[in-house]
Amino acid sequence: MINRYAALMLFVVILALRPTLNAQDVEIHQLDVGQGDAALIIVRQPGSTYNLLIDSGPKGKGRTVIVPYLQRLGIDTLNAALLTHYHADHIGGINEILNSEVVLKCYDHGGTYDSKTFDSYVSLSGLKRITLNPGDTLLAATFPNPSIRCSIFCVASGGNILNYGYTGTSDENTNSIAVLLTYIANADTFKFLTPGDLTANQESLLAKHDPFIHNISIMKVSHHGSKTSTSPDALEFFGPNAVFISCGDDNQYGHPHAETLKTLDDQKSVEHIYQTEQGANVGLKSIVSGNIAVKVYTNGRYTIKTDRGSDSYYFGHKTSGRLLLLPQDKAIDNERGAWKTRYHDSAISLFIRPPIYVQTISVLNILGTTLRRFSPMEYLGSVSISDNFNSGAYFVLVRTRERIFVNKVLIPE
Repeated sequence: MINRYAALMLFVVILALRPTLNAQDVEIHQLDVGQGDAALIIVRQPGSTYNLLIDSGPKGKGRTVIVPYLQRLGIDTLNAALLTHYHADHIGGINEILNSEVVLKCYDHGGTYDSKTFDSYVSLSGLKRITLNPGDTLLAATFPNPSIRCSIFCVASGGNILNYGYTGTSDENTNSIAVLLTYIANADTFKFLTPGDLTANQESLLAKHDPFIHNISIMKVSHHGSKTSTSPDALEFFGPNAVFISCGDDNQYGHPHAETLKTLDDQKSVEHIYQTEQGANVGLKSIVSGNIAVKVYTNGRYTIKTDRGSDSYYFGHKTSGRLLLLPQDKAIDNERGAWKTRYHDSAISLFIRPPIYVQTISVLNILGTTLRRFSPMEYLGSVSISDNFNSGAYFVLVRTRERIFVNKVLIPE
């Protein structure tokens, strides 16, 4: 029989994590377009919705994948379509979308390119075509709650890196547009970086010269996981919890390359590598996902749903320590950290090793009622919660920028 306290603790955790109690303002969809790239960003503001399509996959995928996907979501208007660069696996489906959907604006890095698809895109987009430069803002969303904000910002375009300068070459990949989505909810910050097919050198320069891009939540891996992108030093700055790789099975380029997957496997912050298809290789952390759908909530939580299931994360600054659920008054010392909770001298004490950044600490009774709640918003190794608690069972919830941890405290008579 399940211990009744354990069952109640599980109920309390479910209440704490339940997303339906929180608004969900942002969605990110990385679409499975085979060996190509296409993503959809949805930002819901009061009374309006902003829909941004980033790239359109290879020829045929606009008609067979993207348009039907938009229709399933009930989207008949795109506020903007953004083409990161002019290679066929990124712009091949754009004309099918321009023919099928109402697209209000078309962003690209400017200039020209020698292809029939590009020429047709220029003709169909007409006056809607806009050159996007580093520093330009695509969206600055406002909400009734002033503590909630969302923006989509260009950090690289046409070979130019924000806060650095020109880094382009004759390779069209180096002209890629990179954009950063930032969603701030009650001091928690979610960041999504999608950098087109930028090279490793460009990503490193971007990371070193723009501190705001550090500690991102999700990153779309450049160039379909090519070994020419995604350097270890850039990943250390970015520190993503999860990464997406858009690639196709049986592709002729060997994407994603084993070297890139090894780099991602070795990056401690990365929990999962979500690949739209298996492609040429998979890593230890890989999940072959199909379409990938992200939902971001105001409670500092986001979910990543794939054809294989759903994962939950908490966004914000990454820490090197991870709390463990331990039996009462017992602690262990290992590289992943430990958390001990005890009651002594009319106080509940927490001991965290190594110290970790704590956002909120709550004490709840067995009915799920919050008795004490405070927000340290700092790194803590120990804390004492002084109060005249009655005898019985209590639950201590510690929320970091990544997740919520819970432990039970028994106070004797």
